[in-house]
Amino acid sequence: MSCVMTRDNLQHTNRRRWVIALAALFTIAFAVRLGLTAAFVGLDAPPDAQANPDQLDFEQIAWQVAQGNGFVLDTGDPTARRAVGAVGTMALPYTVADDSVISQSRPAA
Repeated sequence: MSCVMTRDNLQHTNRRRWVIALAALFTIAFAVRLGLTAAFVGLDAPPDAQANPDQLDFEQIAWQVAQGNGFVLDTGDPTARRAVGAVGTMALPYTVADDSVISQSRPAA
């Protein structure tokens, strides 16, 4: 039994190493971001309208989507001024989490 590396085996090994390296890089970057956010902002900090006014729109629309009201502002007016992907990503935790958790961090209308 010989230990000959064929071209296919080598490509598979290189691809596997590449995927592992990317997963490790993503995990490290996420941990750094989470750590810095926890240290400087706090994980339970509400949205800051002065620092990022767009954030309030995203949060409010995501809340409305999670409640089943569609892509509307808190006033009930339909809107298309924010990206669907970001709102959809934020609406998922609002849909899954308990209302008492959401109401603590939900931005004021």
